[in-house]
Amino acid sequence: NLRSSEDYVFKHSLNVAILCALMTHKLNLFYDEMKNTLEAAIVHDIGKLSIEDTLLKKGGQLDNSDRATIRHCELSGLNLIEQACHSLSPNIKRIVQQAYTQLDNFRSGKILDISKTMKTSKVLIVAEVFDTMTAMSYGSEPSSEVTALRYLMQNPEIFDETIVDALIHSVNFLNEGCCVELSNG
Repeated sequence: NLRSSEDYVFKHSLNVAILCALMTHKLNLFYDEMKNTLEAAIVHDIGKLSIEDTLLKKGGQLDNSDRATIRHCELSGLNLIEQACHSLSPNIKRIVQQAYTQLDNFRSGKILDISKTMKTSKVLIVAEVFDTMTAMSYGSEPSSEVTALRYLMQNPEIFDETIVDALIHSVNFLNEGCCVELSNG
């Protein structure tokens, strides 16, 4: 059950799953790949349900100990996914684990080789980061969709360009005929 008192994990997981559904459809993935990606998106943050609300409400004020606690909860979530694999495809844990590993490596500045990362994990990575950046969260304002897209496009070593392109073509960021006034006039 993904529901909690704050429902952050529930809403985030649904948003990530919706984005994954749109991108996997645009990428013309096989049905099993689409299904596994959606199931992985739904359960990818299940470990965060065990994070105490006081820690979540710290927002951007996290110290190294707080980050370690959150990471421990995320890894506990992988164990929960593994225990549930008798009813889920074993690829679901692999999708989530690859996504977490690649994001951890990217955030710590390690050189990445995403060539061996499954396409389904790459979809989850893009959806996870896009929703995390653009959704309301404790302690920080969300980024605009344009800022999030710019971030994804500026980091092709982690965010596969074809996946980001699928996101762009799946979601209507600006409607045709829309007038935009830029900050520089």
